[in-house]
Amino acid sequence: MVSPIPSDRDLFRRVQKGDAGAFEEFFDRYSSSILNYVYRMIGDWQAAEDIAQETFIRAFRHVGSFRFESEPKTWLYRIATNLLRNAVRKRNKRSEYQVRLFPMDEEESANRLLEGVDES
Repeated sequence: MVSPIPSDRDLFRRVQKGDAGAFEEFFDRYSSSILNYVYRMIGDWQAAEDIAQETFIRAFRHVGSFRFESEPKTWLYRIATNLLRNAVRKRNKRSEYQVRLFPMDEEESANRLLEGVDES
C-alpha cells in the first residue's frame, strides 16, 4: 500500500516538531520551482542559486514562527521575493556607486586614453 503524499501543512507541522526529513521533502518539492522563479526575475544563474539557497535557509530557520495563516508554499515564495528585492536594491546601489565613481561613458573614456597615447 502506498502512503498518501503529505500536504505542505503536514510537512511544516512535522518540521516544527523537529522532523528534518520533512523539511528535506518540502525542499525536494519546491527547490526547482523556487530556483526557476528567482532566475526568471533576476536573469543570473549564480545569483538565482544563491537567493534560492538563502530562501530555504531562512525558511528552515524560521519555520517555528510559521502560523499557518497562509500556505507554506506562499510563505516560501514571499521569502524568495523579499530576497530578490534586496538583491536588486543592492545591485542598483552598486551601479549608482560605479556611475558616481566613473561618470564618463565608454566613448569619453576611450578618447581620453587615445589623447594619452597621442601625447607619448
